[in-house]
Amino acid sequence: MKNYGLYILFIVFSWYSCAPSAGEKNTFGTPLRAPEQILSNVMGFMSYRQDFLKLAVDYRTFDTALHLIDKAAFLEAFATGDYLPLRITGNDSAISYKLYKLPASTSKDVANTIRYYGEAQLKNFKREGDKFPAFSFSDVNGTVYNNDSLKNKTVVMKFWFIHCVSCVAEMPRLNELVAEYKDRKDVLFLSMAFDRKDQLVNFLKNTRFLYHTIPVPESFISEEVKVSGYPTHIILKDGMIKKIPDGAEELVDALEEEVPLK
Repeated sequence: MKNYGLYILFIVFSWYSCAPSAGEKNTFGTPLRAPEQILSNVMGFMSYRQDFLKLAVDYRTFDTALHLIDKAAFLEAFATGDYLPLRITGNDSAISYKLYKLPASTSKDVANTIRYYGEAQLKNFKREGDKFPAFSFSDVNGTVYNNDSLKNKTVVMKFWFIHCVSCVAEMPRLNELVAEYKDRKDVLFLSMAFDRKDQLVNFLKNTRFLYHTIPVPESFISEEVKVSGYPTHIILKDGMIKKIPDGAEELVDALEEEVPLK
């Protein structure tokens, strides 16, 4: 009887020893934003995309049952428009996503928006490791840049045009980024715009932009670099595509991952 009592005490003690405390509760897999809120309308998804979808940085991917899968399979599912990449809590600081099957009640507008964005992300992912096309152009100050300029450097490239409102709106944030890396001689900031040189010179007189700005033919951007939307950001390393971030803030995170400041 004494032995039985000791056994019960041992089981109880072991349970309390192994059980997480209230402050240590394991919440792995909990959505950072409710899927119902994300899928309520197109703006719900776009808000979620801006706040939580960071697919140009390192992250872990899971299927609907929270089993680890590779990024290619994850993004291919995302590109079908049948799944939402749902940001979830992890057991550490790493970014984690799981596939969330869209309910039948999801509107076509929301599903189509998800599919469109998923297709773009899959395309960008597949371009990682591609060589940047051959080029030789002069910037607005007459400095020549070509593929040799990319050697032994991390190059941050922006593709834009003067009348692109969102392209111009993000320039103050990009200027901050350039300033943060001003002492890094191994990091080069280049922008390519399809406006004429004189138009760009006049624009830059009134709008501060710290990238080295190069006027190029629109055909080079669309046909050679294969850019279809503006602004587009590409991070290159030794002339190879490393990441294609979605917007200025994701660019900041992706560059910090490639070239840590600390």
